Parts: sequence; C-alpha cells; structure tokens
Amino acid sequence: MFNSRWPLLGDPCDDPHVFFLETVESSRGNLIVSTYARSSPRGLPTCFFSGNYSADQISKVRVLSPATKLIQIDRSECCDVVQAGDSNITEVKYRTCKVDEIIG
Repeated sequence: MFNSRWPLLGDPCDDPHVFFLETVESSRGNLIVSTYARSSPRGLPTCFFSGNYSADQISKVRVLSPATKLIQIDRSECCDVVQAGDSNITEVKYRTCKVDEIIG
C-alpha cells in the first residue's frame, strides 16, 4: 500500500484509518458492492476535534455504486454516508448529484 502521509505522527485527528479491499460483488438494482475491512486498530485515542465523528468503531465500509458509468461530462457523482444501524459497518452510496448540490 502506498501512503503519502508517512510518517505517522500519532495524532488521532491526522493519522489515517486504513482499510483494505475485501470483496467486490454485483447486486440487485444494477449496483456494484465493494467491501473494505479495517486492517487493524490504530491504537490511538479518539479524535475529539469539533465537528468530527470518530471512525474508531468502524470495522467495515460498504460502497454501493452504479454498475454503469455516467457518460455526462457536466455531472459529478455525489454520495451519502450512512451507518448501518448500531453495527460497525458504514455504507457509502454513490448517486448522481442533485441540480444545485454543492460539492465540497
């Protein structure tokens, strides 16, 4: 794995959470589901910087994306990030951006 943020400084707000690709599957609704698993716990305290949500409890990230590539050049893809209930799995759902949606 290439990490351009090396060396790690031990700062819980700056050091990355590392996940590796685990599976890629087709799903109903013409979706591709990619699942990423945490490599290991970071061993750092939780980042309490204002406005941040801790990713410390997340062990898997499931990414749902359209199986067909968007052909329109003037449109970007946006996403919604949701936690799957009380579980330690987070879902990222890619979708077409809405008309006046700001990409930041």
